[in-house]
Amino acid sequence: MGGYQIISACYRLELKIEAHQFLKTNPTGDFLSVFQFEFKDGKIQASNFEWEEAGKEFKYNNNMYDVVKMEEHNQKMVVYCYNDSGENKLEKHLDEIHQKQNNPKASSTAAFQKLVSLSFESVKHQVHYLIPSQLRFKFKGFNESVLFNTLEITVPPPDEMIES
Repeated sequence: MGGYQIISACYRLELKIEAHQFLKTNPTGDFLSVFQFEFKDGKIQASNFEWEEAGKEFKYNNNMYDVVKMEEHNQKMVVYCYNDSGENKLEKHLDEIHQKQNNPKASSTAAFQKLVSLSFESVKHQVHYLIPSQLRFKFKGFNESVLFNTLEITVPPPDEMIES
C-alpha cells in the first residue's frame, strides 16, 4: 500500500506547484469559476465544502479548486477559483485503488499502473485549466525530478560487450 502513496504524494506536490505558478501568471481568465457561499461566524456554510488548505485550495462536490481570490459581501463569500483537473484525476485513481484493495476478488495492479502512469506524465506540458476537448497530454520516459535522485554518469559505456 505504501508504493502508490509515495508516488501520489510526489505527483500531488508537483500539481500544486504547477497550479500555484499558473495562478500567479493567470489570475483571471476565461475558465475562472465563481462560487457564492453563505458565510457565518467566519466559516463557509455549505454542504460538500471542505478546505484542503485554508484560503488556497478547497474541495466542493468532490472536485478540487484552487482559489484566486475571495470577497465577502452581505454574509456571503464569493470565491473566484479554477477547477484543478489534475488533482481531480489523481483523486479518482486513488479512489479506484482503494476500492480494488477492499474487494478481495479484484486486483489493484491495473489501478496502480494507471496511477504510476499519471506520475510519468510531464506536468509541465499539461494545460490543467482548459476544457477537456483542449487538453493535450505529452509523455516522456519518466519524470526524474519527482521520482528519482539521479547521478551524473562519469564513465563512458563499454566499447563492446564481453560474454562470459
